[in-house]
Amino acid sequence: ELLEDRLVGSPLVEVFNLGISGHTSRHGRGVFDHYALDLDPDLLILSFGANDGRYVLQETDEMLSVDDTWLGGARTLLMKFQMFRLLRRGIFSVYDPFEASRARAEREGDQRRLVQSVPEGQYTANLRYMITEGRRRGVETILLAICTPPEYVGYMRDVARVENVPLVDALEIFRGRLEDLKT
Repeated sequence: ELLEDRLVGSPLVEVFNLGISGHTSRHGRGVFDHYALDLDPDLLILSFGANDGRYVLQETDEMLSVDDTWLGGARTLLMKFQMFRLLRRGIFSVYDPFEASRARAEREGDQRRLVQSVPEGQYTANLRYMITEGRRRGVETILLAICTPPEYVGYMRDVARVENVPLVDALEIFRGRLEDLKT
């Protein structure tokens, strides 16, 4: 909304926010393929990394592969029922099995069980894919790092350099303007 408000003077500008909190570049690639290009954009702002570098029990690709099985179909069907969603939310508010598994792995010193949600190779491949497919349709791309771990900002910086697209590091800008905020 803030971006759209600043561009209000131009009647040809329409802003769509397809970001989903908690999603990774792997999820974003799915949104890109199924929704973003159908909107016929002139510009894409890709902002991934904060969740990609998060340590989890299994990589996002492994987790999403379940969606293509009967189990994923059953989960999708159940999620359509409000009672199931309420029951699930209630159970997770009391007991989060993922947090318990992470805590057990840390307690036992078994860090092998924790992996980055989207490893570097897949992360950079996802960004490059969206840039390349956008270019094929005449779409410009900007990479935006917000709350992105430094390691993933580095990967993003490499992709920006190789693909010759701009990178905006919001944290770097914020730190540079910190003194201005104090006054």
